[in-house]
Order: sequence, then structure tokens, then C-alpha cells
Amino acid sequence: MAQPSLPDLPPDELAKLPLMPNPSGAPPDFDTKDTTGPMNLGVTSVFLVIATVTLFLRLFTRFKITKRIGLDDLSAGIAFLFAAGTVGLEFYLVDQKVLGPHSWDVRLITWMSNSVIRSYVALPIVSNLANFFTKCSILLFLQRLFPRVACPKTAVALWVGLAANFVAYATLTMWLFVKCIPWKGQAGVPTSCRGSFQLQIGIGSSVVNATTDLYALALAIPSLWLLRMPLKRKISVIGVLAIGLCACGISLSLLASLAMRAKTDQLYDLTRKEVTPAMLGTIEPLLAITTASLPTLPSFWTWLSTEGRATITRLISGVGTTTVGIQTGHSSKKGSQFHIGDNHSLKSLNSHGMTLSSDVEHMPSAIQHDAPTH
Repeated sequence: MAQPSLPDLPPDELAKLPLMPNPSGAPPDFDTKDTTGPMNLGVTSVFLVIATVTLFLRLFTRFKITKRIGLDDLSAGIAFLFAAGTVGLEFYLVDQKVLGPHSWDVRLITWMSNSVIRSYVALPIVSNLANFFTKCSILLFLQRLFPRVACPKTAVALWVGLAANFVAYATLTMWLFVKCIPWKGQAGVPTSCRGSFQLQIGIGSSVVNATTDLYALALAIPSLWLLRMPLKRKISVIGVLAIGLCACGISLSLLASLAMRAKTDQLYDLTRKEVTPAMLGTIEPLLAITTASLPTLPSFWTWLSTEGRATITRLISGVGTTTVGIQTGHSSKKGSQFHIGDNHSLKSLNSHGMTLSSDVEHMPSAIQHDAPTH
């Protein structure tokens, strides 16, 4: 009797099947705690929080303080939305227990569900869009830093980088759409969108990321010395750009990891081996967004310290004015309690009252003169 095909199995039997058999022959443990998904998702969440804070401060500075919003800021905001979407997809896959455990501890029926398959297919698409807008943000920021008047060759080279970045990511994304959409195959699995194909897309995206990062740094660091700015500021900008080397290092690490997988069994224990590349691919744009937002922080801290000093000064001035008003009212009330006696007493009282009025009249003006102007 022929073995029944997968769709012909009863639901209770189908629910017992793992994604792949355990090499040791042990039965599957679908409730296993041996998973790397939550830990890697926690690391990714830390970078997401840091990117959220720095991007908020960047946009606040550009909108509120400098009032000079640019295309680099808009690109950074769009890149952040796609990067956050990548984190959301990974969170869903970890929650479904199909990202992190070994493949022999993952239910086949869960893996073959349309929601999981579509999440796996959408992950590289959203990640590519996040990387594209991140690189655009970095290159556009460098264009603002190196205007065409001061560095004409650098400005032209940056435009070339933007064009190459667009062509590369447009090609990768369109390739994904053509191969993976519409849905075909058994249980909604696209027949042309296999794990080997997505591995090729990951390698291509890593190559573009690393190349763009190195290209931007190779243009920025030498051109920085052509600008007329204090040496201290040049060094600080180089320090910020050096942080971008970390993002470039992540791209190179991801490329090496995917290349090693391509040389071995690409589908063996996929749910476990996919965790680290997914984490690195998500951290890279978040770190790049953070790096591109750091140059705006000095303006924010300057504005914050100025506003803080102004607020403290206003509070001190308000307390001083209130104290003078209380003292004036108390002195006037005390003067009204005197009784008029002889002419000498009246003259003395009038003289004291005139002196008191004269002193009080000039005190507010003296306080206003000493108070700092805003």
C-alpha cells in the first residue's frame, strides 16, 4: 500500500510530524526550551530602542531647533519603519516557534501555514527596503555635509552612489517579487521561492550593504579635511563615521555566514541556522540609522542646556519679584497702623512714608535691570 501523501494524512497525525527528523532518532519536542529566538530578538530590540531614541532626537532637532528638514531625515524615518517591520516579522516567527528551535522540534503543519510562509517571504523584502532607505539616508546626509560648492567631486561621487544603490536594491526586490509572488505550490509555498533562492538574495543584499558602507566611508573621511571647520569638530565627525564601520562589519559578518551556509546543506536545520543571519540583517540598518542620527545630538544638547538655564532664570526672577511684592505689602500695612499726633509726628511719618515709597518704587526696576534678558 502506498504511503499517503501529506494532504491525505489525518490532522492528528499531521500535527505529530516534525519539519525534519531528528538526526539522533529522538522523538520531536515541540515544547522545547532549547531555542535561540528570544535571546536574539532581545538583542535586536535593544538596537531598536536605541535607534528609536536617536531618530526621535534627530527629527525633533531638525523640525523644532534648526528647522531644516531634509531628504536624509525623511529617508531615515522611512528606513526605521521598515526596520521596525522586520523586527515585527521576526517576533511573529519566534512566537510561532518556527525561528529559533531546531527543525526537528518544529511542527510541520505550523511551518506550512500560509501566515508563516508569507512571513518568511516578506522578511527579505522588508529588510531590503529598510537597507535601501538606510543607505539613501547616509549618502544624502553626506551630501549635506559636503556641498557641491565645497567638494564638487565628492558630491558627484555621492550621486553615483545613490544611483547604484537604487539600481542594486530595485533589482533584488523585483527579483524577489517575480520569484515569490504570486503564491504557487503545495500549501501556498511558492515553488520558485525556495530556501536556496532566498539565500542568494541574502548574499546579494549583504554584498550591496558592505560595498555601500565602504564606499561612503572612502568618500567621507578624505573629503572631510577639505572643509573649513575646527579640528575638534572634524575629529568628532570622524568618530561618528567610525561607528559606521561597525555596521559595515555586521554586513561582512552576515555575508560570511551566508556564504558558509551556501557551501553546506542549505536547508539543514533551517529554523535554527536562520536566527543569526536574521538578527544581523536587522541590526545593521538600525545601527546605521543610529550612526546617521548622532551628528544632530550636539545641537539638541545645546538647545536643551539653553532652555534649561532660561527656565531656571525665569523661576528665580519670578520668586524674587514675588518676595519684593510681599515685603512692599507688609511695609504699607505697617505704616497704616501709625496714629497722627502733633505736627512733628505727622512730619516724621510723612517723611518716613515718602522714603519708604521711594525705596519700593525703585526696587523692581533694579531687579529688572539685574535680571538677564531672554
